[in-house]
Amino acid sequence: MIGRVFSARYEITGPLDETPIFSVFSARDRLHGREVCLRLFREPFGTEREFVERVAAIVLQIYPVQHANLERMQSVDSDEGHAFLVSSSSKGTKLNERLRKLGSLSVPVSVATAIAVCEGVHALHSAKTSHGDIGAHNVVISAEG
Repeated sequence: MIGRVFSARYEITGPLDETPIFSVFSARDRLHGREVCLRLFREPFGTEREFVERVAAIVLQIYPVQHANLERMQSVDSDEGHAFLVSSSSKGTKLNERLRKLGSLSVPVSVATAIAVCEGVHALHSAKTSHGDIGAHNVVISAEG
């Protein structure tokens, strides 16, 4: 998959994750020269037109939401029958991986992380939407904390 280009624009640079709905990859937006996250819909989701259209409608609704604690969803597209979601690239370590390595976080780091998550969720709620799957598996801790 590395090196494959979707929509003549997004070049897969590496694997990131597998979720029940998406195969997640880092990619290079060749048009704008920046790193992005490309989520390929896994089967059967990618061929369920109504599901992909609903995800696209949500992405369109939350696209204007900009917050430092949120990964910005950009668009839903397809290429040769493969539906995918494009978002900004989140650099860092997933909270569940960090907890697995460290065992626990200090109280100040725990509180700061909880506040950061709440601030991001508040930005979504202000846009009249919700996240739907908040958990340590999709909270990314940047090098700056």
